[in-house]
Amino acid sequence: MHIDDSGVSGNYTWLEAKDEPWCNFRNGIYIIENLTIDATDSATGSGIIIENSIVVFIIRNCSIYNSQFDVPDAGILLNNTYNGTIINNNFYNNDKRAIFLENSDNNTISGNYVNNSIWAGIHLQESQNNTISGNIIENIVEIAVKIENSDDTANCNKNCHKALGDGTPICEEVVRNWAPFPGSDTFDNYKE
Repeated sequence: MHIDDSGVSGNYTWLEAKDEPWCNFRNGIYIIENLTIDATDSATGSGIIIENSIVVFIIRNCSIYNSQFDVPDAGILLNNTYNGTIINNNFYNNDKRAIFLENSDNNTISGNYVNNSIWAGIHLQESQNNTISGNIIENIVEIAVKIENSDDTANCNKNCHKALGDGTPICEEVVRNWAPFPGSDTFDNYKE
């Protein structure tokens, strides 16, 4: 699924998407929900792509798996996108990353379950003023949450990560300290 609100690329604009059974428009908010997406044979390499969007939208209660490994593949990719909420989704076996925000501001990523991504669970690049909280991130080979060239993305907290081996910190370049929950090998990140 590829929504490009500029109409340049993708399968849909938001106005077109709202006519599909998987997209609802309620109270001025576009809602994509309750989908299962296998991105194994996706032409884009990703499960859902939202580009060039400033409308308020929510992606919730979806299961997305098997996105591919090329740049910028992800379970959900937001590119040049604002005002989105990615909440209560399940991501598993996504080769590169589960969620990728590139040049995307004022978005919320919360309450998601991410399992078995090779490179990163959640990745923000050149994206400002985003909130990442309450996500459970397990079995990530390299980085649970990667934040790069993204100022003002300080709202990264209470994300749990079960490290595979080396206990890589949750929010690279943002989190200063991390500590295991008592009696477990699950980690919580917080900002000093």
